[in-house]
Amino acid sequence: MDALVLDGIIEKCLLGLATPEEETILFTAAPIYPLLQVEIDAVENTIEKIALAEAPLPPVPIKQQLFQQIRKESEYIHASYSTGNDSYTYIDVPSAEERYISVHKGWKTLVVVLFLLISLSLMVSLFYFFKYKQQSAGRKPAATEQAGH
Repeated sequence: MDALVLDGIIEKCLLGLATPEEETILFTAAPIYPLLQVEIDAVENTIEKIALAEAPLPPVPIKQQLFQQIRKESEYIHASYSTGNDSYTYIDVPSAEERYISVHKGWKTLVVVLFLLISLSLMVSLFYFFKYKQQSAGRKPAATEQAGH
């Protein structure tokens, strides 16, 4: 295990510079030696910190365009939901094409009412169906009644 750490195989593997044999050795030894896995995680975290600290910043025009687009979207969303009163009748729903679809609030009420009506209709239908089944099971056919008398 010390040879893996001292030879720098961990760093090579994490940077993609190791040979397939070195990768095989490291990744088969890691489950066996828990301290080796701890060392791999520590080296990986160090590499990530260095990469983030030295990451290049985007050019100023691109950065300004991104912030401008973010501002426009947040202003649009803010304007659509904060009209000063709660009497607005449309809900803006974002779509996959970076546009907003306006949906009238009345649709929500209509869908709920239709659901309730369909549920009520189903319950009434089932009630009368079972009532009919119960009554028809209680009656005997007319031919068998006459034969018995």
